[in-house]
Amino acid sequence: MPGNLTGGTATSTATILALPDVAPLDVVAACQILGTDLPLAAAPYRVRVCGERPGPVPTRSGFGLQVDAGPEALTGAGLVVVAGTLTADPVVAPPVLEALCVAYRRAAAVVAIGTGAFVLARTGLLDGRSATTHWRHSADLARRRSTCASRSCGGTEARRSPTRRPGMPW
Repeated sequence: MPGNLTGGTATSTATILALPDVAPLDVVAACQILGTDLPLAAAPYRVRVCGERPGPVPTRSGFGLQVDAGPEALTGAGLVVVAGTLTADPVVAPPVLEALCVAYRRAAAVVAIGTGAFVLARTGLLDGRSATTHWRHSADLARRRSTCASRSCGGTEARRSPTRRPGMPW
């Protein structure tokens, strides 16, 4: 099995999607929480970070993040995490939206941190569901959800709900 960030044995892959103007804390926190081999916890995830394309991902924090993969890295992930961006409702390239839909259709758990909910709304994954975002943007998400969901990941495929992993606090 592949090793995680700390050298332990990972049982599943978590891929974090970092889009332009990503909130660096969202990426780093997800990496730390999901990839750290903690005592008394289940085996952590093998963590990957991807972007719209391989290369630098700009932030508004004075530095960029270097990623080695584009949205194809979402293939095979058991958990997909969409990191928030400092533009609450960013324009997202169609291949990224499609990769998120494909991950969902193949039963990956797909979640967002903060304003990453706007990206999921653009795919249609939030249609008919309760969702939340950073408190400063929650009213905007409620207003835009019906118009942001220009793409739909609908269908009748079976869906897998994310499950709480033994030893994990969430």
